[in-house]
Amino acid sequence: MKKIVLLLLFCGILVSCQKTASITVTNKVSNCKLENISFGDYKIGSSIITNESTAKLTVKEKKRDFPKKHPLKFYIIANGNRVILQTVEEFELSAGENLEIIVDNSTQVKTP
Repeated sequence: MKKIVLLLLFCGILVSCQKTASITVTNKVSNCKLENISFGDYKIGSSIITNESTAKLTVKEKKRDFPKKHPLKFYIIANGNRVILQTVEEFELSAGENLEIIVDNSTQVKTP
């Protein structure tokens, strides 16, 4: 009986240490497609056209692993050209947060 109680207590501690957050990205850049969108090690979406958003990506990590701070990396495809870019700004994802990133014509980017 003691082993079962200890096991349940241990499982409860493990679950309570886990926190979640979510990320979505919206493409507001005129006449282009964003592909292979990532935030750090997390792949957010494969391909979105103008005015589309990625599906919500839920990040589940230990509480001590938050906040996470990374630029957004993606390929942009316009007029038949494909270029890899990343945002100059680093976005911060905190535990319990729903981070919504909008990439538009004024978003500052650079080549990684």
